[in-house]
Amino acid sequence: MSELKELLAAEAARQQPTHQPPFADLVRSRRRRDRRAPLLAGALIALALTAAGVPALMRQERTAPSAPSAGVPVTGTLLQVGGPGGIPPRGIAGTVHFQATDGTVTEVLAKIDGRFSLSVPPGRYVATGTPRGHGTSNPSSVFVSNPPEVPTGNSSGAVTTIPDGARLPVCEADAPITVSSGGLDDVQVICQVR
Repeated sequence: MSELKELLAAEAARQQPTHQPPFADLVRSRRRRDRRAPLLAGALIALALTAAGVPALMRQERTAPSAPSAGVPVTGTLLQVGGPGGIPPRGIAGTVHFQATDGTVTEVLAKIDGRFSLSVPPGRYVATGTPRGHGTSNPSSVFVSNPPEVPTGNSSGAVTTIPDGARLPVCEADAPITVSSGGLDDVQVICQVR
């Protein structure tokens, strides 16, 4: 029986914590937990109120009118003016570039008659163009050694040729373009042939 007492005493000693903090530390720890409880309860209440308010805000957003996210319509013409013999202004095929103030560029192809349409967000843009067959980012600085063909814009699809040694046209709108939330019509991007 004494062996049993010794075994029980040894097991009780083994299950005792090896280190117990001083009583003052235990009291401080309890006070910290007690102070956190109201803060946690307040955070949970605020979270519940916020969660209850989110569906109401979402319903308001659905009913409120919103601005179009994909952009508004813009139409215009890529025109060629000038050149040898005083060619009258005419629409030409090419690419029109709308560069936003943040540097974003939206490109659209102009048809053989020069007409183009695209969608851009409302804002301020610089509109430039490149006639079809002129794959350069700075057409005003390129000297033509082999004259490219430029569509005339008539329905027969006939083309004219920029004379050998002529400079490629600089294509741009007269001023920066301001696109309102209602869109914009009749933008003219002029390619001045010199």
